[in-house]
Amino acid sequence: TIMARRQRKCYLCGESYKYCSTCSQDRMKPTWMSEFHSESCMRIFDICTRYNMGLMSQVEAQEALAACDLSNKENFKSYVQHDLENIFAKDIKIDKKSHEVVKEEKNKKAL
Repeated sequence: TIMARRQRKCYLCGESYKYCSTCSQDRMKPTWMSEFHSESCMRIFDICTRYNMGLMSQVEAQEALAACDLSNKENFKSYVQHDLENIFAKDIKIDKKSHEVVKEEKNKKAL
């Protein structure tokens, strides 16, 4: 049987695209295309997931996201936008030796 290329919506940004895992023109494309229209969208979602699971530090997530296209972030799922805000938050300091997140206390004054 011949399958028609299915219209899909990118899971991250909602962009429409066509992909069919069994169609000849798409068969050699990566399987992540069943959910994401671009490698950048797939990577952004993966980085946020890894960060949330504690598999990636804030610095590692920032560095990995620097290679991604975030220009369309207003169209990303709301929870991914929230993740990006946390990853790029300015009130978080990173311990350079351990790469652990250290929350700064805003009203802490030196004695």
